Amino acid sequence: MRRILRSERTLILLALLILMAFALRLHRIAVQSWWWDEGYSTYLARHGILTAIRMTAVDIHPPLYYILLSIWGMFTGYHEFTTRFLSTIFGILILPLLYRVGREGAGRAVGLLAAALATFAPAYVYYSQETRMYTLFALEYLLALFLLGRLIDARRWPTGILAALGITEAAMMYTHYFSVVAVVFLNLAALLLLLRQPIEDRRWNFRRWALTQA
Repeated sequence: MRRILRSERTLILLALLILMAFALRLHRIAVQSWWWDEGYSTYLARHGILTAIRMTAVDIHPPLYYILLSIWGMFTGYHEFTTRFLSTIFGILILPLLYRVGREGAGRAVGLLAAALATFAPAYVYYSQETRMYTLFALEYLLALFLLGRLIDARRWPTGILAALGITEAAMMYTHYFSVVAVVFLNLAALLLLLRQPIEDRRWNFRRWALTQA
């Protein structure tokens, strides 16, 4: 009974944090016009998916965010509020995922603290109001951490989790090139997990891990 009540209180607190985060991120979201990088993002998205792919082939950023923004804009139009609101959605989704990662690693209290810090952190609010790919990248990285955490206590790594991890890492690479560092870290962590396992499990898991990374 206590566990149920504690879970309900946790969900209520998390829901309140999400509502507060929405309010903070929507406050004055469209007061300022696009700045240069936001205008460039909107320009690529407005000219369609193929144009975004072609132009990012010679750009410093890969195309995934621009593709998603182009699809989003087909339904919402291209205005300061609508383009920035896509980043707001990604920024809000960070909160429950951050809570889950924190809870899995160190318990409910740490998960709630992490979500609370992200709710009010100026950087999280700022990038959730910007027509850029940074909240998408943060969301992808947290998802990869969550998936990696599902492997820690597993004797035989589930193929579905490994496939989802590989897809998430690929999405990161197509969102921001700095994700190379994050992907290297994630794979080093996976290798360390492998070294902790008995030799028969290690071989079984390594083959499947290598296949999904390829």
